[in-house]
Amino acid sequence: VTTQARASLFMALTATFQIMLSRYTGQNDIAIGTPTAGRTHTETENLIGLFVNSLVLRTDLTGDPTFTDLLHQVKNTALAAYDHQDLPFERIVEELAPQRDLTRNPLFQTMLVLQTTSARKIWTLPGVEVQHVPLQATDSQVDLTIDLTLQEDHSAKGFIHFSSDLFDKSTIERMAGHYLTLLQRLADHPATPLSQISMLTEAERRQVLVEWNDTAGPFPADQTIHQLVAAQATTRPDEPAVIHGDQILTHAQLNTRANQLAHHLRSQGIGPEDLVGVFLDRTPDLIVALLAILKAGAAYVPLDPEYPAERLAYMLHDTAAPLVITQHDLAAQLPHSTAALLIDTHWPQIATHPSTDPPLLATPHDLAYVIYTSGSTGRPKGVMIEHQGVVSYMAGMQDAFPIHPGESFLQATPVTFDVSAYEILWPLWQGGTVVLVPGASRLDMAHVGSLMRRHRIVGLHFVPSLMDMFVAQVDPADCTGLRYAFCSGEALPEVLVRRFADRFDGDLINLYGATEVSVDTTYWRASPDSPVLAGRPMRNQTVYVLDGSLRPVPVGAVGEVYLGGRSVGRGYLRRPGLTAERFPADPFTGDPGARMYKTGDLGRFTAGGELDLLGRIDSQVKLRGVRVEPGEIEAVLLSHRDVAACAVVAWEDGARDKHLVAYCVPAAREPDVAELRALCREELPPAVVPAVFMMLPALPLSPNSKVDRKRLPAPDVADLAPSAAHVAPRDEIEQALAEVWADLLGVDRVGVHDNFFEVGGHSLRAVQLVNQVERLTGIRISLRGLFLSPSIAGIKSQLLELIDAQGEE
Repeated sequence: VTTQARASLFMALTATFQIMLSRYTGQNDIAIGTPTAGRTHTETENLIGLFVNSLVLRTDLTGDPTFTDLLHQVKNTALAAYDHQDLPFERIVEELAPQRDLTRNPLFQTMLVLQTTSARKIWTLPGVEVQHVPLQATDSQVDLTIDLTLQEDHSAKGFIHFSSDLFDKSTIERMAGHYLTLLQRLADHPATPLSQISMLTEAERRQVLVEWNDTAGPFPADQTIHQLVAAQATTRPDEPAVIHGDQILTHAQLNTRANQLAHHLRSQGIGPEDLVGVFLDRTPDLIVALLAILKAGAAYVPLDPEYPAERLAYMLHDTAAPLVITQHDLAAQLPHSTAALLIDTHWPQIATHPSTDPPLLATPHDLAYVIYTSGSTGRPKGVMIEHQGVVSYMAGMQDAFPIHPGESFLQATPVTFDVSAYEILWPLWQGGTVVLVPGASRLDMAHVGSLMRRHRIVGLHFVPSLMDMFVAQVDPADCTGLRYAFCSGEALPEVLVRRFADRFDGDLINLYGATEVSVDTTYWRASPDSPVLAGRPMRNQTVYVLDGSLRPVPVGAVGEVYLGGRSVGRGYLRRPGLTAERFPADPFTGDPGARMYKTGDLGRFTAGGELDLLGRIDSQVKLRGVRVEPGEIEAVLLSHRDVAACAVVAWEDGARDKHLVAYCVPAAREPDVAELRALCREELPPAVVPAVFMMLPALPLSPNSKVDRKRLPAPDVADLAPSAAHVAPRDEIEQALAEVWADLLGVDRVGVHDNFFEVGGHSLRAVQLVNQVERLTGIRISLRGLFLSPSIAGIKSQLLELIDAQGEE
């Protein structure tokens, strides 16, 4: 190969090394270092002294070149570097001025060294016996160095020098094996595109694709989820199924009410594959409605009462929902054209229908629900999940974390999140009890603790930010029944794992998955002695870590995470193009028609076969458990006449919290921030409205003209400060509310007209504020009212109106 390309052995070794690094890092722009002797003139060959200089060899592996093509590129780069080898490396660093970091070498962190002359031949001194003694280095100048010496028989021998802070011996041994495998396969197939050259051995390939995904197990694939739940009405008719405060529905009562509503829905023409909206508070009526929709053969679409009118209107239009089940005090928030069934007002009519199970219409391959997630194109997208996916997933949960008849599970997650499906349907299927946390009380940890004690809760789910509150505020003595504390939705901090282990006896389980795969795929039982991992796949689920050509990457190498198995969803509602892109065929299973989900997450396998997550390929972020596509927020902002360009990122300041920051480039004139904030509130859920708006003359761009989000400036803390027009509390009510704000937000000064969401508040803190105001006054203000008027003056006005209303009653 080198002869045909008129390249040197060093160039071939360099190209192969860069291919290997590309496979391990998932990057195509690879720069390595190499030393040059610096003795380019005859006069310097015998001089004593150090002339060595460092060269940087940068290679672009995009476009799927052949090895021959890549070798030509490396050859040209190397020759150009040799032509300029006298320019000191330090001078290049000085001119380029990269961001300096004491933990790494500037410009390159890996090196390849090829010595073509043996040290034994250099030292031939008369009367002196020279012995070659290899020295054992104790420090690594860069992260990784391959040091080779060419032998007389034209073979090369050497060693790999590495930073033990980054690599262990087994990783380096695997890496050496992959380097040798690549050298052999590239030499045998130099004209083959690199995407078709694997560096895995057959044993390694079988391990990551087959052995670690050997999860097949039985589950009731021929039944729908509501069939399994309904069976408990016969097996355990008088045992509690749903508890909400002092209200209890037994399994028989729940089944009866769901049957009556299902018959009513069918009388209205609702049937298989119809999408029925659910716009209800978290009460037993919510559980009845979900089961009734499934029994009618249809699929439910959860709608959040806190969503702005524009978003609700879009979702109802996108689903073409023929009906929405709601309640009297929420109906006015729906678009006027919506066909609504008021489950509370209309119940006398609904109760006239039969209490028997309606004939089964839905099949395991029909839709069970459609949940909307943030969309990168500016609009939320509906994820379609079938019954078989739900049943398979919950069977996997039961296999890994068995719950028993009569045991209670806490239901605290809003129904618009996929986690709510297993919080509700899994315990009901197993003959357990679902304990509903009323509305905003899910953030009132005193109330959660009382429920834990009263009902001996065995399982619950919180996103890590809420789990942190649970661990800090709930008395372990209230949690003697707790076996499973599930976390998902965002990264699980190691400090939280340690704090949980110190206070509670149950297991803290880190779950990982996506709405697109019926909630979760992998699980990891957290241990304070181990780094946080995503873990292993559940029953009937699979996990792949693949490169851009859908090749499995080696253990320890970085790739994109793909999720497969029986729980993969049908795709996105009315988005065939996006479905084809994100749900490609699964080439690693023999099941015809099997697909996998392209997550966009970066990850790697540990030597033990557990998944380790490393971030995102794109700009998507998780904010307090909410999946946030910056593109959706950016599309809203770009609709404003005065915004020419924008970028949204999540910014974290340990002194405050994690916030969304919107960077805007003005058009003809600078936009009014109040207008931008109001526009976002009209179009977006409260949780994804940016907390900070910053104006920039231009957005920083990468060499390929994309927004370089890493170079966006950090917002000034002053951007979250109270307004300049400070008005101090004017009476006892405002003073008491100001003290609540100050304690909750960690600020010193609060004005009565300050905007809660502009001085550090967010959706979770809003719920905490509602709870604290209720404890202070005995009156529960509306969360929606807080979002509409987020100031102390606005809260006071709400309180006075509620007091007046109570007086009239």
